[in-house]
Amino acid sequence: MTNIRIKSLLFTLLFWGGAMQMFAQQTYLKEVKGISRLIVKGKPFIMLSGELHNSSSSTYSYLSTTWASLKAMHLNSVIVAVAWEQLEPQEGVFDYTMVDHIIDLAEKHQMQVVVAWFGTWKNGESSYVPLWVKTDTKRFFRVHNKDGKATSVISPFCQNACKADQKAFASLMQHIKEKDINGMVSVIQVENEVGCFQDIDYCNEAQEAYKQEVPMELIDYFKKYEKKINPMLTDSWVINGKKNKGTWSDVFGPNSDSRHFFMTWYYASYIQKVANAGKAIHALPMFVNAALPFGPNALPGSFPNGGPVSKVIDIYKIAAPAIDWCSPDIYSPNFKEICKQFHYNDNPLFIPELVRDAALAFYAFAEHNAICFSPFAIEDAYLDKSFTRTYAVLHELLPLISSYQGTGKMRGFLREGKETGTSLRLGNYDIDITYVKEENKAFGLIIQTSSDEFVVAGLGAHVKISSLTEGVSTQYARVWEGHLDGTDWVTDCWLNGDQTGHHSSLYLRGRSNFSDTVAPKEGEIFPMANPAVWESNKPEVIERIKAPGVYKVQVYTYPQ
Repeated sequence: MTNIRIKSLLFTLLFWGGAMQMFAQQTYLKEVKGISRLIVKGKPFIMLSGELHNSSSSTYSYLSTTWASLKAMHLNSVIVAVAWEQLEPQEGVFDYTMVDHIIDLAEKHQMQVVVAWFGTWKNGESSYVPLWVKTDTKRFFRVHNKDGKATSVISPFCQNACKADQKAFASLMQHIKEKDINGMVSVIQVENEVGCFQDIDYCNEAQEAYKQEVPMELIDYFKKYEKKINPMLTDSWVINGKKNKGTWSDVFGPNSDSRHFFMTWYYASYIQKVANAGKAIHALPMFVNAALPFGPNALPGSFPNGGPVSKVIDIYKIAAPAIDWCSPDIYSPNFKEICKQFHYNDNPLFIPELVRDAALAFYAFAEHNAICFSPFAIEDAYLDKSFTRTYAVLHELLPLISSYQGTGKMRGFLREGKETGTSLRLGNYDIDITYVKEENKAFGLIIQTSSDEFVVAGLGAHVKISSLTEGVSTQYARVWEGHLDGTDWVTDCWLNGDQTGHHSSLYLRGRSNFSDTVAPKEGEIFPMANPAVWESNKPEVIERIKAPGVYKVQVYTYPQ
């Protein structure tokens, strides 16, 4: 073999070796056990995350200080904003300083990152676009209101804005690809809570488009999947005679639905162009997030009209195939209902923004195989010990949760409103859960780890397990309270007697954490038994804050 051929072979091996290593580092979406999973560095990964305040990533020093607390809060990932106005302060001039800093901090703290691209829209507004875009209202025209006046929001019908956003987003993805050699950036959010606070855009371009025929690919999709997709999406089409063609008002009727679906199509089409420009360079998973309606009867415009709310997920699927899923931002009390709405067909549940209540994660991960749970303004939770200790338990449980997602052997429960309990089924057992009225919260999950063994985690509930086999009774054989050390179970307390209803019911009493109290010095009597010693050693703050407990139980049956 000649030297040239040897060198060529070596180059080929090195090239493909490097390419395979790069692919192994890149996050992608894959169906595993019938559900969508994020694959990070070759393994399924659940994001126990949090989204930073919008401006926390605007300066080097502020972001560094903020990020230092995240690892201590037991996060394994974080959602960080990148603003168009900061990335491209002058047209064609890009500043990657903060992008580099985000990736460097992710490397330093070994935390995966979701980059939220604040491009043309953020919360239905255009406040994060560069000044050169804001001031050129002719080139970058705006949404118009019913009175014909221009608003401050860039119109989804403005192709100049779309092209400029595509260019900026593509440059961002190119730089991430070059800088992030270890795959710390896992997912990209394209825009943020898009839509306009009107029933329709009244600019000339939008009004002309509204008179055009509905795209055939949307009607064909309705015809093909009518029985599978959200009936709230197809109702207007069905009522109006399942037309094969026609204008938006012809096909869906002269109502709010026709204007809603029209605006959704054009917002999604705009986002498709932006997302596709970036994905062609660096094919990370990409998603859009929705500001949700307040109440079932809320009309488009009272919430951002055109955004990816649950009713129109399928329109995004058709108009924006570069988007991998649609996500909810959850601030209303009907958490379980919203999870169900967005865990829809092949749309995985990925929650990028919600109230700071860590208890909700148990339900999302166990009941809906969620791949991300990320409360907003996460840095503000640093001093919330109830939150951080609940996140610590979740972090402990993540390997077990991950291994059971998609198996059908894990269920979640959560008290909402005046609910008193619920019933679940796992294998050959009914699980009766009664919420404790006196507890502030009641939530948790249960995993069937073998035919007669379960791991239960949570707080504020009684759990009774009953065999479905006729003629037998079921009791607990063993109940251990403990924790997981990696994948190994460690027993902290063996429960019996009154604490298990004499082996009939498990009370999720939770862990009581005394880490903020001062321990007695060696040789001293326990302080509570000696007031003088207690006074001399009294800490400034004495707290007993419950965290979710983790329990392993075995059951047995006997003839009635």
